Amino acid sequence: MVIRDAGAGDVTVLTAMLNDMYSEIKYGISFNEDFFKSRIKSRFFIIKILEEDGQALGFSTVKITKSDYTPEVSSMGFLYELYIKPEIRKKGYARLLLSEMEKELKESGIDYMELYVRLDNENGMDFWLRNGCKPIYHVLSKKLI
Repeated sequence: MVIRDAGAGDVTVLTAMLNDMYSEIKYGISFNEDFFKSRIKSRFFIIKILEEDGQALGFSTVKITKSDYTPEVSSMGFLYELYIKPEIRKKGYARLLLSEMEKELKESGIDYMELYVRLDNENGMDFWLRNGCKPIYHVLSKKLI
C-alpha cells in the first residue's frame, strides 16, 4: 500500500471514487472532473490517494481554513472526504490514510481538524470516535419550500 499526494493525472479516478461515495450514501448528487481540478490547483487543499499496484483504493481531502465554531483555533484542517472502496474496508486502510493526513497537517503547523459525519453513518461515527474525535456541535438543516 502506498499513500501519495494527488496530482492532475488523478482527476478522473478521484471523481469516480467521489461519485461512488455519494451514490453509496444515496445523496443524489454527482460531480464532474472540474470539482477536483480546482482542488488540486489550490494551495489550501491536501488530497491523498491510497493505492496498491497503481490502482486507487481510496482518498482523503482536507482544506486548510479557519474554524467557524472554535474561535481559539487560528487555522485548521477541515476533512471533506475520507473514502475507502467497500471491498477493502475494515482492514485499517482508513486509519492509514487518516494518519498520513494528520502527519501532513502537523508538519504544516496545524494541530486541529474538524469534520462532519452524517447522523445515519454509524460506522463512520464509530471510526471517528475511536480515532480521537469528539462531538462539539450539531449541524441542523431544513429544506425550504
